[in-house]
Amino acid sequence: MKPCPFCAEEIQDEALKCRFCGSILDKDLKKNEVKSQEKNFALSGKRHKSLTGCGGLLIIFIIIIVIIIITSSSTPNTEPQKINNQTNTEVQNNSAGVGENGILVSQNEEIAIPITKEYYDEMVKLSVANDTMGIAEMALDDKIFFVKTGTKVLVIDRETFSRQVRILEGENIGRSGWVPFEFIQRAQ
Repeated sequence: MKPCPFCAEEIQDEALKCRFCGSILDKDLKKNEVKSQEKNFALSGKRHKSLTGCGGLLIIFIIIIVIIIITSSSTPNTEPQKINNQTNTEVQNNSAGVGENGILVSQNEEIAIPITKEYYDEMVKLSVANDTMGIAEMALDDKIFFVKTGTKVLVIDRETFSRQVRILEGENIGRSGWVPFEFIQRAQ
């Protein structure tokens, strides 16, 4: 028995490798072990590089697919939107401009007219939310009034999607308020 030169544990005299610390004691065996480790390291490095190349290509491929999906789904619709079977341009061209007389048109018998632009915006939000009680509350608070479809109006101001009108007939004659521009048809 002899002590291991690396860990000082008692090992057999003929031992080529320490059973306690795993150190190689034979010089020839040690050279072979080092060469084997170098070869494995070189191969693992090559494998790692080739996997990185494949992984990089895979990532680029996935990115390209995602870009194609995003661009194809966000392709703009070139077909004009229709409002009451008319395109937006047709509705705007048929709508009365500022200083012109028009007629209020809607699919409903009565049209709610908010008295200020702020109330108009509030009513649009309530309409989108289908909050009929909120609209009724606005009517009770005199924030909106109602006129019949076909009522004559004068357009007195404009925003992008709405117009301010003055009522020219009926029980609300002289009152003004805001309506969507597509509710106003140019008077013939």
